[in-house]
Amino acid sequence: MLPHATLTLSCLLEAGRHEELLALLAEKKTRLWFDEKFAVEALLRQGREGDALALAMALLEGDRRPWGHHEIMRFCENILLRQTKADEAYRRFGLPSASSNTWLAMWRDLVKRNPDRDPRRILEDLIALHGRKGKWFAAAMTAGYLDIALDCASDPEAAPATPHPGGAGFCRQESYLRRPGGAPRHCASSRRSRLRCKPSRYR
Repeated sequence: MLPHATLTLSCLLEAGRHEELLALLAEKKTRLWFDEKFAVEALLRQGREGDALALAMALLEGDRRPWGHHEIMRFCENILLRQTKADEAYRRFGLPSASSNTWLAMWRDLVKRNPDRDPRRILEDLIALHGRKGKWFAAAMTAGYLDIALDCASDPEAAPATPHPGGAGFCRQESYLRRPGGAPRHCASSRRSRLRCKPSRYR
């Protein structure tokens, strides 16, 4: 590639010199999203959505995650959404690419990006995909799906002191078990009892 490649590619793109841009990138031996995003944008501006999608998906092939994996997944998701293939977009790219700094935020982000999809089903899909059921306790509680929260509470990974909006209405009972090594472990039955004591005003 030429020096200042990003500037060169950007100028070619904005000048409408799409074929020159694509030819320049075709000479590269290594394909990275950092450069290829200009190629897919050039294809989109030519009305070649299928080719743009195929190029982006090709970068996802292989055992190792490519640089810009999350951005590529979102790009593919958006293309399929534009093609009114909402279910395929969700299953192939939206759900697998969901990420955030908390499990609750991950669920909220996916719900926001899929307003026509059942939020409860999205939560169940995330739990099925990622496992670690106990980690989804707060998300299920906040969403108001107490049956799912109850199921999550029985998992050893469920946090014993997970904060929740209706915390003041819960029973204050705390129960602990001791592991053989002496480390305290919050009793799952205590978590379940607090869920059952929760007032209906939570919803």
